[in-house]
Amino acid sequence: MRARDVVVAGVVGALAMVPVGLALSVAGFEVNRYGELLAEQLTGTRRPVVLLALHLVIGVVSAVPLAVAAAALRPRPGIAVAGGVVYGATYWLVVNALALPLLYRRPAPWTEGAAAVWPSLLVHVVFGLAAAIVIARAQARAGFARPRPGQPPGGRHDTRKDGT
Repeated sequence: MRARDVVVAGVVGALAMVPVGLALSVAGFEVNRYGELLAEQLTGTRRPVVLLALHLVIGVVSAVPLAVAAAALRPRPGIAVAGGVVYGATYWLVVNALALPLLYRRPAPWTEGAAAVWPSLLVHVVFGLAAAIVIARAQARAGFARPRPGQPPGGRHDTRKDGT
């Protein structure tokens, strides 16, 4: 997998979160608590352009473990996409529900009720899903995805005459 594919996966995943997060924010849910705190800590501001830039950088960094796992496991596209959903939920649990509350001395989201859990969990699942789709497509283009049963190795990109 090329580094460019990982960057694209992270950016697409991060951008896919934005409309969902904005809709949830308009509906009164808090979904960007730690992004704002981190931006202010690093830059001294919570300006939207700074939040977006930081969000994109974090998206790229967050796509790396997903891409590494996909490169190692070479899952079929459907499995890769499902893995992205699991990755997004796991990322939320490890980073947003455990590590960041500890770092910022905030309560774990489940202590504040379902309204503090599901919106942030949802946007992270959206991230994992979108990033996994990009990664799966990149793997398929490069011929790295595991072939379906009955499909020759290399799939449609196989140029060998004997199919081995």
